[in-house]
Amino acid sequence: MSTTVTYPGDGVDADTEILNGITAALADDGHLIIPAEATPWQIAGPAGTGLDVPRAAIYLQDGLHMEINGDLLAKTGQFLGARDCMIRADKKTAFRLSGTGKVRMRKAEYAGEFRHCLNVRGSTDWLVDGALAFNDSGGDGIFIGPSETDLDDLRIQCADYAVKNVVCDNNRRQGISILSAIRALLYGCTLTNSVGTAPQSGLDIEPEYDSVNDLPDHITDLRVVNCVGSGSASRNFFVNLSHMGDTSPPATILFHNCRSLNTVRNPWGWNFSMPTFGPLGGRIDVVNCVARGLLKKALRVQWRVDRGPALNFHNFWSDDCAISLEPAPIELELGTAGGTGRHVWFNNLRISDRFDRALIQKTSIPDPCAEVRGTIQVDRLKDFRPRAAQVAGLPYVRYREFRDRPVTLHNTA
Repeated sequence: MSTTVTYPGDGVDADTEILNGITAALADDGHLIIPAEATPWQIAGPAGTGLDVPRAAIYLQDGLHMEINGDLLAKTGQFLGARDCMIRADKKTAFRLSGTGKVRMRKAEYAGEFRHCLNVRGSTDWLVDGALAFNDSGGDGIFIGPSETDLDDLRIQCADYAVKNVVCDNNRRQGISILSAIRALLYGCTLTNSVGTAPQSGLDIEPEYDSVNDLPDHITDLRVVNCVGSGSASRNFFVNLSHMGDTSPPATILFHNCRSLNTVRNPWGWNFSMPTFGPLGGRIDVVNCVARGLLKKALRVQWRVDRGPALNFHNFWSDDCAISLEPAPIELELGTAGGTGRHVWFNNLRISDRFDRALIQKTSIPDPCAEVRGTIQVDRLKDFRPRAAQVAGLPYVRYREFRDRPVTLHNTA
């Protein structure tokens, strides 16, 4: 029978030793509620020595349901270790984190890139839902990755999990980083204003490869649905497969009904990167997604490895993007000299543009590029006007070639 405990603190300081004692006691089938109070709960940094090892203020346990309805705020001057975080799950299973509260750090106090609000490593069958916010970290709002090889030599992957309806705002590195995903779902997440240290993306899907032990990360059946990215300094959505190796499994990812929205900063809408190395095969589908009002490109594809996943866009809309000094709203970098670009398919690529300029900037595309295919629908916006500035020396798909009619791209030089 499940046991429910409401944290009995004073509404000011949350004693992490007591908290972790409760989470340990409630392991397997317990429910811990951290209530809302008039002021934030002050969370002390991790106890113990060793500033170069992973540490956390609060540890999740197998089978635990932690419901956060209050505002958890990192104490000033704490979290001194470069790999410290607020909440951590390390090789756990069947836990749940829910509620309507916030987990906040003190971004301005930190250097580096690894002080995350929530750090999940090598865990299976878990859920984060409700309306939680993970803000102001020194790294990521949420980091999802394999078990760390300096703690074990297994590199256990995260599997069978879902993150739903969270907000990640004003984090130093990313809103959410995913290195490991097997049958995983991100649903209804809002990822905003990642700025401070590279890569500075709303969502960064970037699996790695332990070449010493020949242990690859997995991105298999990852679904990103109804998510919104806005305001990050570099990219709102970033898929970087360049760290995967020869033994990495095929990558399979679906983006569905996602939006990359306008911002005062200069992010790309979507960036898919696999310039040198990558997994053997796979498929990435981008379905019913839109990039709107961005200063930089709606889409940048750096897909220069012949063996990589097919990249398919179904009803992708670039709506008034690249409105700063950009040569085109779409950029394709698909191959190397003497090679062929990997398969990229546009099934109804819609471009709404205000400038008389290039639609697609082609960089390092083999001639002919037999594997770029699809249709483009072009809309002229009401304030359509000529564009004086162009970048010399680059081949473009020019606007006049596609004006007011659908176009088939096949063997495009």
